[in-house]
Amino acid sequence: MKFVLYFAIGWCVVCGFAGEALAYDGNGLLEDCQIAMKVLGGNPIMGDQFKAGAASGMCLGLVQGVVGMGYLWQDTGAHYYCLPEEEFSTKQAVRVILKYLEDNPAELHRRALVLLVRAFMDAFPCEEGN
Repeated sequence: MKFVLYFAIGWCVVCGFAGEALAYDGNGLLEDCQIAMKVLGGNPIMGDQFKAGAASGMCLGLVQGVVGMGYLWQDTGAHYYCLPEEEFSTKQAVRVILKYLEDNPAELHRRALVLLVRAFMDAFPCEEGN
């Protein structure tokens, strides 16, 4: 029962970042996360600052939601991916996402949340017994 409650709360957090998050696909996620990496790296974004802020915010919000959900899953005993217990930065999480998206261009038509989870499952598989 506790797991169901945690799962429901986590899912609401992930989906609550943007009303259109469920329709958001890998193409948008790739573009937005590339902008987010520039912002995280301290590089100035030329052009429309509002659009750059919104794009990086969308990527970072979804990534933080999926990272948070991963730690929640680990705490409740459900393991879809096993994130490192030591410090795990947002910048590292975005790099994981970008690598997965760039390595799997045929998957970019899929929903962003599906791709985020797959990227973490690929990068942080659980060892047997977890």
